Amino acid sequence: MQAKTTNDVQADYEIHVPRDSRLAIQHGEGLVQVRGVTGDIDASARRGDILLWLPLGAYSIDARTRFGTVSSELDGAAGNYYLIGEHFTRTSPAPSHRLTLRAGFGGITIRQIPPED
Repeated sequence: MQAKTTNDVQADYEIHVPRDSRLAIQHGEGLVQVRGVTGDIDASARRGDILLWLPLGAYSIDARTRFGTVSSELDGAAGNYYLIGEHFTRTSPAPSHRLTLRAGFGGITIRQIPPED
């Protein structure tokens, strides 16, 4: 995560959590990147991008941007939201992990991590 103060000072945060953690992230400005977490994720960013790197698994996804794009490597239904934003939904049968993603001004990208050999 990146944080920027009013004095143009930039700070990067790297937080390590257990793989099956449930995350609730509310971010103001900058990039939010989550890699390898298999639990439920509820993430929002007012200005900036959300990037998820997900292990293989079952996910129910509700992703929306007010002004930006949603890109996903997972199957699902995409469409426009209020003429300038986009949304992406995927319903997976239980038990699935829920991803609720919101971006005001920015994009949402969902990628899968290839299995290790």
